[in-house]
Amino acid sequence: MTGRTPDSVSCYFWELVDAAKADGLDEIYSIESAGNNAIDHVARELGFDCKADPHDYTTLRYSLQLH
Repeated sequence: MTGRTPDSVSCYFWELVDAAKADGLDEIYSIESAGNNAIDHVARELGFDCKADPHDYTTLRYSLQLH
């Protein structure tokens, strides 16, 4: 891991981010239901940006730039 303090929610997440960076990925993202408030809270806490899907108002795209 890269100097972050792990907790029970984000420990595996940061390992995933580090692996994605090592594999050369520029971004990780997730498509979620707009009504999923739990994932909205977690994603924003982890630093993801959130944008509405312009073609489907029921979904949101959460993205995290890696570089």
